[in-house]
Amino acid sequence: MEFLFKPFTDLKDLTISLFNKISSATLSPSGINYEVVALMGIKTELNDPHNVLENWDINSVDPCSWRMITCTSDGSVSALGLPSQNLSGTLSPKIGNLTNLQSVRLNNNSLTGACPQSLSNIESLTLVDLSYNNLSGSLPRISARTLKIVGNPLICGPKENNCSTVLPEPLSFPPDALKAKPDGGKKGHHVALAFGASFGAAFVIVIIVGLLVWWRYRHNQQIFFDING
Repeated sequence: MEFLFKPFTDLKDLTISLFNKISSATLSPSGINYEVVALMGIKTELNDPHNVLENWDINSVDPCSWRMITCTSDGSVSALGLPSQNLSGTLSPKIGNLTNLQSVRLNNNSLTGACPQSLSNIESLTLVDLSYNNLSGSLPRISARTLKIVGNPLICGPKENNCSTVLPEPLSFPPDALKAKPDGGKKGHHVALAFGASFGAAFVIVIIVGLLVWWRYRHNQQIFFDING
């Protein structure tokens, strides 16, 4: 009998072990899920007239079942999607504690205040859409490939084209690459000068030879006329 139940016991232990590993990835030493704490901090700063965040619960262990939340296969929060929910209030700096976040969509709401500097701590971001809110102040340096902030007059100004001035700066090149470019330009410039000088010298030589041939021809022709005359 003990032999028959042993595989079941092993499977149960394996399942519990895997669950503990996944859960511990987002748990603090005190057993608190730091992503739950961060999301509740975000909820606290928002006015939610339609109660779309109603099932966000501080006593929950796993936020992956919450509305408007997407998680990775290992149980980390990867996306926060709350577009067009008539939300107001401010965006909590606690969003920076969601270190595995890849996508943030808070567009078409009525958020005010500054964009939290803590967003610059999230290196995994690929999309941040904060367009059409009432945000103000300066933007942090966000690593996302796509950053949408159009429709925030206090950031963009009266013209939407002004938003291009606050997009993330292009990738910087290593110092060696920057040095190589001027050197290559100088080398090409020197080659062009050398080629031009060689061509000019050859042209002058051709002119001189042509003049000598012409002069020799005229001189011989004059001698021929003098003899016949």
